[in-house]
Amino acid sequence: LAIIDPDTYTSRVQSAQADLGAAAALLSQQQANLKQAEAQLALDKANFDRTQYLANQNIASRQSLDQARATLQRSQAAVDVARAQIGAQRARVVQSQASVRSSSVDLARTRIVSPIDGVVVQRSIDPGQTVAASFQAPVLFLIAQDLSKLQVKIMVDEADIGQVREGQTVSFTVDAFPDQSFQGKVTQVRKQPETSANVVAYVVIAEAENPNGLLLPGMTANA
Repeated sequence: LAIIDPDTYTSRVQSAQADLGAAAALLSQQQANLKQAEAQLALDKANFDRTQYLANQNIASRQSLDQARATLQRSQAAVDVARAQIGAQRARVVQSQASVRSSSVDLARTRIVSPIDGVVVQRSIDPGQTVAASFQAPVLFLIAQDLSKLQVKIMVDEADIGQVREGQTVSFTVDAFPDQSFQGKVTQVRKQPETSANVVAYVVIAEAENPNGLLLPGMTANA
């Protein structure tokens, strides 16, 4: 039906996608760093084990064993830091993915699409017009879903409402075709009274066929 200027929302989607790409790239780099740190840890662990064996045989000095132990501890700390960085970066990636989804939803909403098949009977906006929604969403279009069937709203006086029942046949005319009679059927008798000039009336809804499209929404009917 209409398109709201999408430039702002397109920019937000592109920005969110760029942030996601950067976050994913940094995550890949950190994962590579973790593998490197784990490889170094394995090497330092093997060196410590050899040094400890030689120290037990009184071949390696106690100082060499202490140095190997310190190196091993540094490597273990580096692995722990790399894993923590990856965990934090994964959270950033998830946050960036959510931002992309949110921005994409906003961009998709710039296309105003009818939820039903029907006929536009009223358009309340013009191209280039500013549309703002506060607490109540504005009505942009009024759409008749199916003009092959119409409802007739009939005001029945309280003195006659007791004779009206659902399923009864209704005969009515409209000013556009005064010599032609149309037929319908009562589908609802509303219980809420409407008072005008001290006259109480009730709304009766009838459904009428409109195969030729002669009847239009808003016409005045005499039933």
